[in-house]
Amino acid sequence: DFLAVTFVSTLDDIVFTLAREGYFSKKIKKETDRVCRVRVPKKEIDSHLFRPLVFIIVSSLMLVGYVAVVSEQRIGYFLSCKSVSVQFGDEFSASLGFFSGVYEVSHFDRNRRPVYLETNAAAGSGREGKGMFAYCDDLEAWTFSYPNNTAHVADPCYWHAKSIETDVYDMMTLRPSDWFAYGRLAKQPVPFQHFHSICVDCSRSSGRGSCNGVGRCIDNRCVCDPGRYGLNCEFEEPCATVKVDTELGGFPGFNRWSEYYSIPRHCNDTSEELSVYGRPVFISDDETSYSTQVILFTGRRWIIAPMVNVYHNVKQNPRMVYISDCDLVKAL
Repeated sequence: DFLAVTFVSTLDDIVFTLAREGYFSKKIKKETDRVCRVRVPKKEIDSHLFRPLVFIIVSSLMLVGYVAVVSEQRIGYFLSCKSVSVQFGDEFSASLGFFSGVYEVSHFDRNRRPVYLETNAAAGSGREGKGMFAYCDDLEAWTFSYPNNTAHVADPCYWHAKSIETDVYDMMTLRPSDWFAYGRLAKQPVPFQHFHSICVDCSRSSGRGSCNGVGRCIDNRCVCDPGRYGLNCEFEEPCATVKVDTELGGFPGFNRWSEYYSIPRHCNDTSEELSVYGRPVFISDDETSYSTQVILFTGRRWIIAPMVNVYHNVKQNPRMVYISDCDLVKAL
């Protein structure tokens, strides 16, 4: 502490002055006089350019270091994670659950903080119509936001979820308890009952491992070996067909639910199974029910519903679930 050093130095000068004036003893006064007569010889400098040269070298090294740090910051080298899996609670806002998924660094704002955009294939490759994690300078907080329609880009200061006030550079250093949802009834931020985020990078060493050793990391995404499933290949491949246990009556409700459900393939005739939010989609495949039904994950909860209802929801909000019209038509 600079003030402490200054205080001790001043106190030392006072004591030395008193000793030189003879307030302590003649012996100490004699020693202080000897100290005052000592002269430190000045070393001759060979060149008058020495000090400017040292200044230039030190300044150059500092500038090179600064440029190196800024360059690495621009590419996100200091980020703990470039790809994040987020699961929102839907207790205060039902729409937030549908924005659960994987978010990747898209670009950096004017203050060189990263901006994360959801990896929603249905919304295209641009920034329009996508959920966004970014820093709002006016709020001094990290926020989650999404636009009102697919033609606009989200505004980080028009938020649907926000963190505590902070100036941290890396969003992943925040704890789940640091995040708040907008309470429509309270008209103010309220703590999430459920908020979970985890790094899903596989291209760098991390606690999650590289695809659990049962997959390949390609473009920072895991391509799982046969028989494995999930963002980190952490699950065994699900059963292609499931049967509902009807001993206790099956699914409740007024609809006549099917007993058998299967995972369909994508309509592009590949072997890839249809999935939503990293979970398999099951379509009814028997003729005992009146309409085709679907079991799928909505980002926070599993639901079972007639396919017609899901189709209308997708048509009204195409980014609500990642099912294309092609997949729906094939299923129907």
